[in-house]
Amino acid sequence: MIKQCRKQGTPEPEFITIRNVEFRTILPRDIFTESTLTNMGLNERQLKAVKLVKEKGGITNKEYQEICNTSERTSTRDLASLVFKDIFEQVGRTGKGTKYILRRRKDAKREKGAPQRKFRKMFKVTNKTATTDLNMFIKAGMIQTKGRGRSVEYLAK
Repeated sequence: MIKQCRKQGTPEPEFITIRNVEFRTILPRDIFTESTLTNMGLNERQLKAVKLVKEKGGITNKEYQEICNTSERTSTRDLASLVFKDIFEQVGRTGKGTKYILRRRKDAKREKGAPQRKFRKMFKVTNKTATTDLNMFIKAGMIQTKGRGRSVEYLAK
């Protein structure tokens, strides 16, 4: 079964024994289908990136820029949006070693938001730039706020 999954490029099954009485096989499915991603409000560039990550396993900002023919700023915003929507997970801090991979569903943490300082730290931007970017994400309907003032958190929609 594992060999067949690998051959087809699908996720490997999970085998579970319960109290040495019951045996279960869990076959994971792709939760990031094109229709699901479109309903989440992804643009064409982001859809292309998700498709590539499914095939290749990961993507860097530089690869995203080349594939989608965008500026560094646009690619950073698009990838940040995918991270905020719990589709991608950022591996590494920032810079050349940073890679984006698909977030597994059980790892997704949708209930907890991120404060602005986390956004600033993650993308190494100034307070003013972070405010501008986050307001742009809010106006575009990509994220929503929870709380006010210093306790505000930004949540993926």
